[in-house]
Amino acid sequence: MVRQRSAKPPFSGSNPDVASICGNNSVVECNLAKVEVASSNLVSRSMIIWPTLRGSAFLPCGNNSVVECNLAKVEVASSNLVSRSKILKPVSMRLAFLFSRTNCRHLFLPKDLGLNCSEYLFLLILRVFLLNYIIFPVLGRSGMVRAIVVVDGKDFPNTNTVHIIMNNTDYACGYESKGLTQINLTVSPLASVGIQARNFTAAILGPRSSIAPDFYTADSLALDIEQLCDLEQPVTDSRLLNVAVKYFFAYVHEGAHGDRVPYAEIAGLYEQFSRHQSLNEPFDDIEIMNRLRQWSSVLRVLADAPRAAHVMRAVIGQCDAPRSSGGPYVGVDIGAGTGVMLLAQQIQARRNGYTDIQTLGFQTDPVSGERTHDLVHSLGAGSVMLADPTREGAYGVLHGRGISYAANEVVAGIQQSLCEENFFRKYKAFFAAVGDRIQQTAFFPEGLIAHSGIVGASVILAKENGFQAPPEYMDVEFIPQGLIIEGKVLPMHKLGRDFHQYLT
Repeated sequence: MVRQRSAKPPFSGSNPDVASICGNNSVVECNLAKVEVASSNLVSRSMIIWPTLRGSAFLPCGNNSVVECNLAKVEVASSNLVSRSKILKPVSMRLAFLFSRTNCRHLFLPKDLGLNCSEYLFLLILRVFLLNYIIFPVLGRSGMVRAIVVVDGKDFPNTNTVHIIMNNTDYACGYESKGLTQINLTVSPLASVGIQARNFTAAILGPRSSIAPDFYTADSLALDIEQLCDLEQPVTDSRLLNVAVKYFFAYVHEGAHGDRVPYAEIAGLYEQFSRHQSLNEPFDDIEIMNRLRQWSSVLRVLADAPRAAHVMRAVIGQCDAPRSSGGPYVGVDIGAGTGVMLLAQQIQARRNGYTDIQTLGFQTDPVSGERTHDLVHSLGAGSVMLADPTREGAYGVLHGRGISYAANEVVAGIQQSLCEENFFRKYKAFFAAVGDRIQQTAFFPEGLIAHSGIVGASVILAKENGFQAPPEYMDVEFIPQGLIIEGKVLPMHKLGRDFHQYLT
């Protein structure tokens, strides 16, 4: 394996590992000057080094106790309201520091806990012992994280609220001023990547132990697919979720479809994808990070594992899907990205009694298209052509053949806007190429509801209208709002919701 070599940059990774030195508190100093209270040694106060488990590092040391005593004498208000909040007493904060399963070391500094340097180090070691040998073994595979964050009303208008910020999302709940509020949050790499919303520069802060959730099995991707194709085996949500996350891993790691992959490796890949648009960390595999960036546009559908699993379930169990009548099954994906829709069509066809199955996808990106073809072909799920699906001539290979099923993977991406270039022309060319034989074709999605805020209009796109907007709106971009799948209208924000329970 050849990897890119480069000189070490002046900083490592996306977050430079440099000392964070707290400067002088200007507000406190000004107030001290007004009342002529002598300050302590400001230089030594700013340069105190607190030891951590990873070695000595400069940490914000807060306000010196001498300054605090002098401020108390003259009743001068201090500026660091969070660290001096009376919401949590030192004893309660020590308990929170010991038993919180999240990595909240930066929230509890020695001064906050009322400890000196050596006492703080002892408590830190005790915390590691409790987490690794008592708390994690007892809680087992729960995947739940208890986090405690107290934020002053100066930053959030509602002072009766405890806020936790994760992945740019504000989780809030009420707290009691005399007690300790614990907030249960599910932190899973598989659940968190899907809410990055085109950002992919915010790293997921999840449990380092990477405890496998209950749905995950040690079987290989190939074995999971084989069991889904077996009529004697039920199609379960947990099995579909296994296929979704392992397919994501196999897409990035060539040849991994036949391997038993530990959950920790899959979780690690999702964590890397959550920040793949940012700078590398020192421990990152450069080749893997570059693959994630090259295939980013197609991997975003797969990275949202619940949505990918839900889409597969809808295709496999579609009521109007063709049943075997002696002829071949011909499936098409006119917007093949990762090839997961071709795989779903293969499973659908086998469960519906077909033995002669031919599935074909169309891709325009030569970089991701080649990788998609290799993976789909290695799984025996068809092939992918590098052809422009907006041109009628691209479907020449289908001439004279009945089309059993037609899908469009692009529609599964909630962030994808629909326009003439990436949507309407594809369907127009496909319908023109297939002609009257389109009557026997089943589609995913069965229908689509889209809205344009520019013109203030909504449209229903379905087989009956060729998935075409009215002519006067063909140059307008539409945002998908709902899919017609599994015999009902499903709002886009609910796509994948049935699978979230398995990620906790």
